[in-house]
Amino acid sequence: MSVFDEDVPESVTRLLGHVCGVIAAAMAVVSGFGIVGLVSAAFAHRWSWFGAAMISIGVAVTGLFFRWAGVLTGYWKTQGGLAVPARVYTGFGVVAAALSFGGVYLLLASARPIGPPIFWIAGVICAGALAHWCHVLLRNRRK
Repeated sequence: MSVFDEDVPESVTRLLGHVCGVIAAAMAVVSGFGIVGLVSAAFAHRWSWFGAAMISIGVAVTGLFFRWAGVLTGYWKTQGGLAVPARVYTGFGVVAAALSFGGVYLLLASARPIGPPIFWIAGVICAGALAHWCHVLLRNRRK
């Protein structure tokens, strides 16, 4: 069953849209703090390309959640089940899979990992799950 099926009541779809909107608003605030931190680090001559990449991924996911919120609440109309082009999901899946494989590599290759290994393991699992769901979304999209 999909939230775009006729079997799902409109009230449930709208509720999910509002949940996505709340998550997107929270992510926007966190992304804003990240951007401010990155700019202040740049002025202090401590620029980080990794930090810039992580913040841009956060901003992109925030935009995706806002888009899902708009589609699920009925604000935006789409032709199919995907609220954004398929290449966006492909990109997120590839990035998540790369982060997952990179985390596994760092866990195995590093003599002294940065931070507790449980955080790395949780990150690898989350990135792998996100890559899997991006694949599922692409495989089962509506025509």
